[in-house]
Amino acid sequence: MRFSITGGLVALLFAFAANSGINVAPAAAAHAEKHGKLHARLSERHPGMLLMSWKGPTDESMAPQIAEAYNQYKGEISAIYLILNSPGGSVRYGERAIAVLQEIKKSVKLYTGVKAGAKCASMCVFIYVQGDKRFAAPASLWLFHEVSRSDSHKHLVSLNRDGWLKMVDRYWVPAGVDLNWIARVKAEAMSTNVWESGAQLLQENANLVQKPLSDNKLRVINATPDD
Repeated sequence: MRFSITGGLVALLFAFAANSGINVAPAAAAHAEKHGKLHARLSERHPGMLLMSWKGPTDESMAPQIAEAYNQYKGEISAIYLILNSPGGSVRYGERAIAVLQEIKKSVKLYTGVKAGAKCASMCVFIYVQGDKRFAAPASLWLFHEVSRSDSHKHLVSLNRDGWLKMVDRYWVPAGVDLNWIARVKAEAMSTNVWESGAQLLQENANLVQKPLSDNKLRVINATPDD
């Protein structure tokens, strides 16, 4: 995974006009196969809820895709459920996605979730804690580590512990994540990766995950049986 170091959120990249919805620069078309992908649809079980599912890195396409989906359905919804499965990625682009979500939260409730077998790593965690209520399966996987910079060959070339600590205080603390748990993770994440399962987070009462999801997943058989 690759984090980009940034001097902070460039809020001026977002123009929020009263009647035009959330506006961000369109996602780049080139190398689209390397982007994360957002799927969005209205919930059949919960009227007024928009289901968003993000899979892939936190890249430059994330904020525009979330904004586009919200603008498409904003007249029909009162809540969004954002399901994440991400290895993390760019701090700069992740903070742009956070800015969009924070603006959306002024109008609708935001719930976040990580399903069984899915991952929420590094920058993904900062996006996840934006949820007004946060769900995850015990069989989900989580990664916490300092902000880092990699070269073109994905070799680690530097760490920015101070930058990561500031992000933890900026995003985790206001979200109500347990301060004792935060202190432990800060101490453990000294130039190393800290892996935890959703089950561990729930058992530790970290208040990162607030409600468990089921680990069960329906197996769908699509093959046509022989005559």
